[in-house]
This record gives sequence, structure tokens and C-alpha cells, in this order.
Amino acid sequence: VSPFLYDLQHGFVKKRSSTTQLLKVYHTVSQILDNGGQVDMLFLDFSKAFD
Repeated sequence: VSPFLYDLQHGFVKKRSSTTQLLKVYHTVSQILDNGGQVDMLFLDFSKAFD
């Protein structure tokens, strides 16, 4: 990853995609829950914002 991009960015980065981002989130959430932790998530839908 380029030193100018945030390491967690997956969009528009070579060999990364929305699928790799989803897998990263799933893995992280699974680890937290396996260790007895709590995960809070917020989902936003911006699809109508660009009509």
C-alpha cells in the first residue's frame, strides 16, 4: 500500500476490494466476539444521496 494512503483503505487500491474489506471486518468482529467482547456497528445507506 502506498505511504500516502490509509492502511485500512480498500477501495481503489490494487489487490483490495469491497470483498477484502468485508472479510477483514468479519474476521475482526469474529475475533472480538470469540474473546468475549462486544461489537457495536452502525450501517449507513448513502445510495439515495447521489440520485
